[in-house]
Amino acid sequence: MTICTHIRSPPQVRALDSVAAGGVIFWASNNDNYYLAQIYPGGGYAIYRRFSGTWINLVPRTKNAYIKSGINAINEISVVLVNNLGAMFINNVKVQEFRGQPPRGGGAVGLYAQSETSVSNEWRFFDIAVMDNGKSKPVVLPPAPSGPTIVDCRPVNSTDFQDTFQKPDPGWGSVAHYVDGQLAVNPNENGYYIQLYRPLVFKNSTVCMTVKSPLEVTNLEDKLHGGLIFWASDPQNFYEVAIYPNGTFGVFRRVNGESVPVLPRTASDAIKKGVGAVNELQVVLNNNRGMLYINGVQVQGFPGQPPKDGGAVGVYAESESQQQNEWKFLNITVVENK
Repeated sequence: MTICTHIRSPPQVRALDSVAAGGVIFWASNNDNYYLAQIYPGGGYAIYRRFSGTWINLVPRTKNAYIKSGINAINEISVVLVNNLGAMFINNVKVQEFRGQPPRGGGAVGLYAQSETSVSNEWRFFDIAVMDNGKSKPVVLPPAPSGPTIVDCRPVNSTDFQDTFQKPDPGWGSVAHYVDGQLAVNPNENGYYIQLYRPLVFKNSTVCMTVKSPLEVTNLEDKLHGGLIFWASDPQNFYEVAIYPNGTFGVFRRVNGESVPVLPRTASDAIKKGVGAVNELQVVLNNNRGMLYINGVQVQGFPGQPPKDGGAVGVYAESESQQQNEWKFLNITVVENK
């Protein structure tokens, strides 16, 4: 792939040749393991690897005439990656080739900025684009995905799916527990529960779910939450919309069992708070974009990487650190988008 970003140097810098730098992150597994291509206001560049929290200098700080130096200077940084080889471009000129060890399953991209010692410097990023080298086509964010509203989220085609949990469906597995026409989930204290509906897969679809918070909660600010799983390849790889009893939500991706935030935990007035609160979640999915609605209110869009042939849906629940909590799911519906 090719990663590009336009970056502006700080408007105030005490020393142009200080440690102040800004750049693009690539081949990232997590916050302690990634690669970084960066530039300095003084007209230099460098490439680093962050490995288990330790910095490894791959390409020492080097001056280059193609870098626009000084305060408020705007530069374009591009990194082209092919297998374990890379090349850094600055303002469309190749300045350095390098070799690396990309994560086996692919890595995340990001942005990086560093200030001078004892001084706060403001770096600005105008954009970031990731291009598939095979297609040479930039990723352009499309308009917000559209689909049926939560009121109209009901099956209309034979390929759609709905379960009101009035009777057991073997597609949920033999461990599914039903109480009064609801799917009840009781994760162990400080534990979580994942249940996928494996018989069906969806990609471009609208997924709706009604979830009820536990009736007994010791600490509303704890990590306990329930939610909707989508784009699931297996129990170790999926996306999740999480809702918390204290009125916050988040969107997370699980990659090989490790959870990473897509939308960090955030408060929303659209959420009904407290014990026993019932909330309607809706995710509209089109290609690699999603739009989240809570109780019919559009909350936020987000990017994603759906499985090539589509993924399963499911439910997720998590208990407090020191108490078991019972989450209940009233229904789930999947409508394929036209």
